[in-house]
Amino acid sequence: MPFLSKFGWILLVTILLILFAIKSFVFFWILLFIGVIYYINSRYFISKKVKILFKQKTNSYSNSISVLDANRQSMREYIQSGVCKSVAILASIDNKTCKACLDHDAREIPIETPEQIRAAMNCDWTKDCTNEHCRCTIIPITK
Repeated sequence: MPFLSKFGWILLVTILLILFAIKSFVFFWILLFIGVIYYINSRYFISKKVKILFKQKTNSYSNSISVLDANRQSMREYIQSGVCKSVAILASIDNKTCKACLDHDAREIPIETPEQIRAAMNCDWTKDCTNEHCRCTIIPITK
């Protein structure tokens, strides 16, 4: 939200030069004070926007990590239960879904033998995901 338009700044500088030329220091200092106040307010406004953007990005990242950790814990519980023969990755499909999530959608990961369990626990299906808010989840497939 600019204080003055480009034309306004040109006009302000012209007035400053005229006032300076006729040595009217009172008006010069008043206009200089207005410029300093504008500079301070614009710095505050920009720093506030940067803080808001940083907070949004960190919240988004922490939510994605929390979902990934919850999926890994669910996988551990499905393996320990012994009731599941495999787990399936389920993507939430809409216009925000990335290509990596679409590729992994409905993919089954078998968890019956120890080798399959090790492979499933080391499988990071979100490593190719480019979506900040990845909403992929895993669901059990029972025997």
